[in-house]
Amino acid sequence: MFDPTIFDNLKVVFEGSIYDLDREGEVLVIDRKDQIDLASFERMFLMRIHRPGGNCRVEVRITSGLADFAGELGGIRIADEAPGVRLQFMFQLPDKQSTHFHTFHERLTTIWSDSVYIKHERTIGLETDESAAQFDEGIYRILLTFRTKIDESHIDDIESLLEHLLESMDSLESDVL
Repeated sequence: MFDPTIFDNLKVVFEGSIYDLDREGEVLVIDRKDQIDLASFERMFLMRIHRPGGNCRVEVRITSGLADFAGELGGIRIADEAPGVRLQFMFQLPDKQSTHFHTFHERLTTIWSDSVYIKHERTIGLETDESAAQFDEGIYRILLTFRTKIDESHIDDIESLLEHLLESMDSLESDVL
């Protein structure tokens, strides 16, 4: 038997809470990944969800690296940073929604305050057919990266984080579209 790490404990709580939302019909879980990179000893867990009938997809991602495991299990601190996991939410919308990025940024800032960094990205694919260059619809992403790591002391906050996530999804799919 092993002692679960911060990553393991938070992964279980996020996974269970998101599946509860799926069971309640609030979201649909469309993907799940749990990966370990043995070269860098980094762990990553993600779940992708969307609201039933919605066009906003969200990826909930937690990551933890060697420095976190060394700090937690061996008491080795690198750069005086406490061990924990990084939390990121990535919202994905059709590219045409990117015209509302100022409104979306304001709404997300209102919901999350200064607890996250907000980054907007667009990707557009090009056809390589020589007869005519064509654009596909493209993808607009909004990344919310939490400024600080989280640990087991934040477990009671996960329900509130997910409520804010649902509010953010609704906000991105509301009346400006």
